[in-house]
This record gives sequence, structure tokens and C-alpha cells, in this order.
Amino acid sequence: MRKAVIGMFCFWAALAVAQQPEPAKFLRFPALSPDGKQIAFSYLGDLWVAPVEGGMATRLTVHPAHDIRPRFSPDGKWIAFNSNREGNYDIYLMPATGGRPKRLTFHSADDFLGDWSPDGRWIVFSSNRDHRFSQIYLLEVATGYVRRLTDDETNLHSPTFSPDGHYLVFCRGGTSWWRKGYRGSANSEIWRMPITIDGDRITVGTPERLTRYEGNDWSPMVTPDGMLYFVSDRTGVFNLWRMPFSGTDKTKVEQITRHEDRILNPSMSRDGRFIVYEHDFSLWVVPTKGGEPKRLTIYAPSDEQQNRRQRLTLTSGATEFALSPDGKQIAFVVRGDIFVINADRGGEAKRLTDHPYRDFDLDWSPDSRKIAFISERDGNREVYLVDVQTKELKRLTNTPDPESSPKWSPTGNYVAFLRGAFGRQLCWVNVNTGEEKVVAQGPFIGEFAWSPDGRWICFNRRDHANNVTDLYIVGWNGGEAVNVTRMPYWNGSIVWTKDGKHLVFRSRRTDDNTDIFALPLERPKEKLDEEERGEGRGALEPFHLFINLQTAPAEGAPQKAPERKEGEKKLPEVRIDFTDIHKRVRRLTATVFHEGDFAVSPDSKTVIFVAAPVDQPEIWSVPLEGGSLTRLVTGVSASQLQFSPDGNRLYFLSTGGSIRYLTRPTNTLGAVNFTARMVVDRFVELQHMFDEGWRLLKEQFYDEKMHGVNWDAMREKYRPLLEQVANKEDFYALVSLMLGELNASHLGIGGPTVSGAETAYLGVWFDPDHRGLGVKVARVLKNSPADKDESRLRVGEFILAIDGTEVSNNEQLWEALADKAGRIVELLVNDKPTKEGARLVKIKPINREQWADLLYDEWVETRKQLVERWSGGRIGYIHIRAMSSSELRKFEREFYAEVVGKKEALIIDVRFNGGGRIHDELLSILKRRLYAMEQYRGAPPFTQPFQVWQKPTIVLINEFSASDAEIFPKAFSDLGLGKLVGVPTYGGVIGTYNVTLIDGATFFRVPVTGWRTLDGVNLENYGVKPDILVELSPDDNANGNDRQLEVAVKELLKAIGSK
Repeated sequence: MRKAVIGMFCFWAALAVAQQPEPAKFLRFPALSPDGKQIAFSYLGDLWVAPVEGGMATRLTVHPAHDIRPRFSPDGKWIAFNSNREGNYDIYLMPATGGRPKRLTFHSADDFLGDWSPDGRWIVFSSNRDHRFSQIYLLEVATGYVRRLTDDETNLHSPTFSPDGHYLVFCRGGTSWWRKGYRGSANSEIWRMPITIDGDRITVGTPERLTRYEGNDWSPMVTPDGMLYFVSDRTGVFNLWRMPFSGTDKTKVEQITRHEDRILNPSMSRDGRFIVYEHDFSLWVVPTKGGEPKRLTIYAPSDEQQNRRQRLTLTSGATEFALSPDGKQIAFVVRGDIFVINADRGGEAKRLTDHPYRDFDLDWSPDSRKIAFISERDGNREVYLVDVQTKELKRLTNTPDPESSPKWSPTGNYVAFLRGAFGRQLCWVNVNTGEEKVVAQGPFIGEFAWSPDGRWICFNRRDHANNVTDLYIVGWNGGEAVNVTRMPYWNGSIVWTKDGKHLVFRSRRTDDNTDIFALPLERPKEKLDEEERGEGRGALEPFHLFINLQTAPAEGAPQKAPERKEGEKKLPEVRIDFTDIHKRVRRLTATVFHEGDFAVSPDSKTVIFVAAPVDQPEIWSVPLEGGSLTRLVTGVSASQLQFSPDGNRLYFLSTGGSIRYLTRPTNTLGAVNFTARMVVDRFVELQHMFDEGWRLLKEQFYDEKMHGVNWDAMREKYRPLLEQVANKEDFYALVSLMLGELNASHLGIGGPTVSGAETAYLGVWFDPDHRGLGVKVARVLKNSPADKDESRLRVGEFILAIDGTEVSNNEQLWEALADKAGRIVELLVNDKPTKEGARLVKIKPINREQWADLLYDEWVETRKQLVERWSGGRIGYIHIRAMSSSELRKFEREFYAEVVGKKEALIIDVRFNGGGRIHDELLSILKRRLYAMEQYRGAPPFTQPFQVWQKPTIVLINEFSASDAEIFPKAFSDLGLGKLVGVPTYGGVIGTYNVTLIDGATFFRVPVTGWRTLDGVNLENYGVKPDILVELSPDDNANGNDRQLEVAVKELLKAIGSK
């Protein structure tokens, strides 16, 4: 009996040990209670509290949304926090002991919580709800009254009150919160601004800079005894620092913590004695009066809010599809797995692959029995086959290089593919023997296609040095590749016609539009007859090359045709005459709009393509031999166009990943509805998404040395934390922390936000001093809804109600405008804050994007007027919003219509320009030089070339000038075209692209190209320096003093002299 008791005791003891929870990791956004006894924090997307010594935590919120940034009220009774329960991050309030949260802010812009005022009446936060940049706002907790306090031309964030309530302390500027090591003009510095709150009267003073450092200073906190604590990486690692907040000695900066890795999101107790922060995926506490930091061991055992394994029934979301050669089946990919359905009926889909890692790039075998595809299931992108009937898998490749784009040969014995990042090699593998062969060398082979007889492969390859992508034809077994386009443009989207007589492709030859072209592979017979008779251009040259593989193989061409499967139907014979082949290219479409995906009918007579001539996509057709274009359907989004073998159906992928078809020749639309069932393990899927992003950067990041970072070690550092992630927001944060290790621009991960009601804009600002019924119009934005005759609102008028709901100067105003953009709204308007004598105004509010465009237009127009006034009309001004083709056309219009021949000097403004790629076009315009004069008798001479600009020019730059908006001013300066004025540019010059990860919603940025000057200077993390340094203060911006613009005008006036 005694042994039994002892045994039972040991059993329960062992069970207790086994059930002891592991300490929680990846706890975020800690906040100390006013008495310093508790810590609130975010974990698994919810809010928790735990003793300051550590121990067992108590959960406060249980919601599928993301609850973050808790802040205790000064009396400790309430917790304010951020949550995206309505799509964006709003501010909520709940009892500190738990309970139902109350929403405090209602605008659809993100409102990021900062701090409580010392008396608990106000909450300070940052938002860009009615401004081009994030600004600082006050929210009265009891009434919902909100007032903007700043008007700056940069982002302000992390606001907090000084303990006496006399100052607001905040950060000005800054890069991504997760980035390490940035040095440059976009850094975050700490400022303070006097504030006086006397009842309902609020006044602010002139902001004052507290820190000046080329890196980032974050998270200001002020103690009651007058010390400023903040986070800085002045020694290379983000740690806690402090300096005097008041007095004259603000230069004495002292390091407090000395961690070897960064700290994040510190928070101070109200008495200033302790600071809690994130470090090494745990929470730490450090006393401010001396003492070592202490890691807190916190337990937060939790059930999951949703099942880890989710059964999904998907009827859309296909990312690609492929019609079988016999036209009977459709294979498609959804959530990274391959399914097949009946091409006519659709219905329940048969699942061919079931693996957590992505399968994609589908291509059917000619006999419709197997599918070649790419999979990441074994840790690298390799080529696989799957048998459609048995689901049997076969791996075809096994190399350390990533493979892509598998395509079956028409004979069914080979699968061609691309090997290596950026198309380093074009290869094939024999599916029966495993033999491999390199057919063509890259790099920068982008795509390819087999000829219908399997004897040729056409591929495109980019000449990176000349930025040209041409089409080449090479024999199936290798040899010399022949350039068949020879045009200094992009050429791609290769299709061989079924009869083997044409190549059809897209080419970008004018502006940014692509058109469809056809290339006859043989010369017209009458042309051949002429040359053979010695007529036309002359007798047949000795090097004339006419290739018929059965009779006259050329040098470098394949000597024999690839073997065919026994019993296989005869393939069409492709004959190619390479003599001047590039001169036979014919344009099939010549529209002003962009042609997208296309397909050639099986009878090789018709090309059907997608275009967007106005604002909605359309499907068009054109005869292959040339002729009129015909619109088939309108308002249909279509990609991956594929004809059925009989040509009666054109299948395509449509909006949301649905599979549809166009019936020919009636041009009626139909759908192939599918049902795909799967079980997704959310944790395993996150693992794959993490691995895919990590691997993409390992293979393709522009610097193979990864900016000196051990990238393998970063995977080991961050991947184990996936166990502590319960939602996409925390997943994005975790991956972002890993990306931040690279100290690089053009990185990022994210996804769509939760759908919520968007706030509509009337086009007015309201007087913050009015606190009674209604809101008082203080300013009307030009060309906004409130500036139109039929819905005009005037300064000084009061809006008393919106669609019958009374409004006042609080957050309920924005709730009344929720989801009203583009809809007619009735306003009750009066010239006094009473309903008596009021009138009804019908107005159609605009959305946020339209509002931002109008703000931008106003900003540009103001600067044009300033330059006109300051220069007496002698200097032109053009702002370039982005380095895009549309902005290039806008620049050309303004440059030639308003500047050339009319102005004596020019200011080109690329401030607040995030980049693109038009630097070369701009420089070509600006560096044109005279070479001759032309003159008619009795008329004045004019120059050749026309409209040459050789007058003084200045380019304005600032910390928001990034990427191509840095390449342009750097080249402008190096070429001696003029001076630069402003502050150094951002220092982010890498070419990037986006990929969508396996969940079908998450985007991931992959920077692949660097940029260097001729002497080898890397412009990434460089920052182009101005010739004349001019900084703008918050006071300058608030008062409209654009001193950078003013200095540029003065400099140009000196250059052109007085009249």
C-alpha cells in the first residue's frame, strides 16, 4: 500500500512537472501601472497583465483582432489601447481589471495611442486622418472631442506628456520601426513642444529639438525629476539612454542599458522609477536610479482562439490554372496545392498534392496524363511530375539552384525549365532517363516556349547592360541562339502558333504600353521567288540561311529531331528562314492602351487579348494576318488566357481567382465553378511563409554578402518564435524584425487589412475652438466636394447634421461619415450654430485617396505661386510626384508648355517622391545639346534639336526623396546639369519586386538590384548630399515657410541676373 501511495505521488508530481507551462515569448508593447506593480502587454493578439516581478499573467481581452499598445490611466483604473477590430487601429478604453472595451476613435485612418495627460482628461495620439503626414492629436476621453496640435511636413509619432503636463514630447521622422542601423536624413529625432490646457482652451508653442543624431532616437519618456529617457543605437545597438530634459545642459547623453541586441517599446512608471521594455523576445525591467536590467519570466498559458487545423472549402482563390491538351480537365492551384476538375462541368475538385509547402508553375504532358510543376517541399524549388490518375510523384531535378517554369516538349519526352535565380540557364531533362542538358545560357532568361514540333525553343533574354530584352530561337538540343527581334525594348509573352508558322509576342515599344506583334517564320513565297530569280534586292547572298531540319540543318542548329513516343500523332513541321527575320515583325495592335495577356486560336487565325482602354478591362480580338480590332466583352478581368482544342472556348482566370470562359463565336461568358477542400495547419503554413521569404532573400537579395549579416543565423534566431504567433499581425512583426537585421530599404511584408467602413471626406477643415452644436467650417479645399457650386460650403458656416444625425466637434462626426464616399449625403447647414433657418445641402463626399490627391494638388499649386511671385515670373517650377511613366508625361507637358521658351530658369522638385524608374528619360530631356541652326529665308533661325533647355536649373531634394528620386538628382549633379538644394535624400536605392506568399494574401518584397556610381559608390544607405543644405523646422512647415524653395529661387536669380 505504501509503495502504491508513493507511486501515485510520483505520478502526480511528474504530471505536474510535465504540465508546467513554458515561459511566454514574444510579449509586446509592455506598459507599467502607475504604482509600478503590474505590467500590461500584448501577447497572442490580446491584452494581458502580470506582476512586475513576473509570474502568471491574466488575460484581459479575448478577440480575433489585434489588441496592442496598452496604457494605464494615471489613476490606474483604466487601460487605453489600440485595436484593429473595425479594420484600422482605433483607440479603445476598458477597465484595468477587464471588461467590455469602449471605442473612443472612429476615423478610418490609423490612430496610434501615445499617452494619457497627467490629469487623465486627455489622450494624445498620432494619426494622418486629415493631413498628408502623421500628426499629433488630443482626444478628450469623456466627450470624444479631438484637436490636431501640429501641422508639419513630416511624420510625427510616439507622443507623450511631460509629468507636469507642460510639454508634449514626440519623435519627428524615422524609418521602419524594425530596421537596424539606419543612418541618414530620414532618421527619428526627439522634440518637445510647450502645451497649455486651460479648461477648454488649448495652445501650443514652438517645437524644440532635443536630440540630434544621424541614427534613430525612439520612444521618449520623461521622469518627474527632469530626465529624458529614450532608445538609441548610438553605439550600434538600440539601448536605453538618458539626458537632461530641462535646463541648459542637454548635450550630456548617458547610456543606461548595454544589451548586445536591440530593445523595443519601453514604458516608464508614473513615478519614473522603473522602465519596462522588450528584449530578446522577453520583457525586462530596469530601475532608473541604478541597477541591472532583469528579465521577467511570465507565464501566459492560453487556448487558441481558432482551431490550429482549419477545414477550408474553397470556391475561388486560384492563383493559376492549366487546361489539359485534350481539353477535358483543368488543373489549378489554390493555397499552394494542385487540384483538377472537369473542364466542362467543374464541380468537386480532385486534390493531386497535399503538402504544406507551395506547388505551382503547372504544365500538362501532351497526353494529358501528367503535370509538371515546381515545388518547395524538399527545401528548394525543384521540378516534379504528378500522375493525374494515381497521384504518384516523381522528382526530376535535384540541385542547389532554384528551378522554375517547367514546360513539356510536344514529344512528351522532355521537360524544359529555367535553372538559377534570374534565369541563369535554360535546360531540359529527359523524363525517362533523367538526362539533363543546358540549351542556352543566361542570365536574365525570363520565359520560353517550345515550337509545335519540339525542334526549337524560343526564349527571351535581357541584355542588362543595355536594358533590352530580345527574343531568341535555339535548337532543342542547344547550339547558337539567333536573335529574332533585335529591338531596343522589352519583348516577351511568347506564343508559337499551332501551325508553326508564326511567333506571337508582346513588345513595349512606345511609352509604357505594350502591343502585340507577329513574326512570320518564313518569308512570303513571292519574296523568295524574286530573290531566287535575282530580282528584288538582288541575288541570294551566300550567307542566306533557310532552315529545314529534315533537309538542311544549319551550323549550330540541332542535327536531328527529338524522339517521339510510339504511336504519337504527327507534329507540324516548323520551317524557319532566319534571313533578316527581325525585319518581318508585324504589329497587330497599335492602341494607346496597354495590351495584357493574350492567346492564339488553335486554327492560328485569331489573337484574343486583354486591354484596358478606359478604367475597366475588356477582351478584344484581332486577325493574325492583321485587320480591325473587335471588342468582345467589357468589364471582365482576365489573365492566363487558354483556348480549348476546338477553339470554342477561351478559358481565363478572373477576379478573386475564379475560372471563367468565353464561348466563341457568340462571346457569351460562363464559369467553371469548383469546390476545393483542404485542411490547413495554420502553424505549418506560417512556417512555410517564413521559410519562403527567408529563402527568396537568400537567393536573390542584391548583395550576396547580405550586408554582412549571417542570414542562416537569422533564420535560427527568429523561426522558433513562430510558436508564439497567433495572428498575421504578429507574424508580420516577427518577419519584419528579421528583415530589419539587413539594414536595407525596399524590404517589407504585409497583407490586406480587415475590412471596415471608410471615412468619407467633405473637403473642409473644422474650427477646433467651436465646442457647441455642429462643426464650424474653417477652410475649404479647392476642387473638393465642398468647393463645387451644387454643394458649396463657406468658411464660417456650421454643419449641424449629416443625414439627419446631429454632429458636433467630436468623434461621432466621423462615425456619421463612415461609408459615405461616392454617395449623396444631406447636410443641414446654417450660418449660425442653430437649426432655425438652416438649409439642406446635397453633397457627394470623396474617399481618402481622392482627398490626398487634392491635398497634393494644393501643395504643388502653392509652390508654383510662390516661385512665380518671388521670381517675378522668370523661374519655372515642376514637382514630380513619383518616378512613373504618367508623371514623366506630365513633366513633359509642363516642361514644354510652361518652361521652355518662356522661363529663364527652372526648379525641379523631387521632394516627397518615393521613386519608380524614369531617371534616364528625365536626364535625356535635360541634357540635350544644340548642334545646328535651321532658318527659312526672311525668318529668324531656330535650333536643332527643337526645344533645348540649357538654362540654370536646380533640383530640390529631401529625406522623402527615395530610390529613383535619388538616382536622378545624383546623376543630375554628376553630369553638371545644376545644383541640389535641400537635405540629403533617404538613402534607399535598390530595385525590388513583390511576391505573394502561399496564403494568397501576404505580400513580400524582394530587393534584387543595387545601384552604384561609376566610381563604385553604393547608393543604398548613401543619401545624396545637396550643394546647399537647408533644413525645415516644424515651425517653418506650420507657417508655410518653404525655405528650401526660397533658397533655390534666390540662387537661380543670382545665376540669371537682374533684368
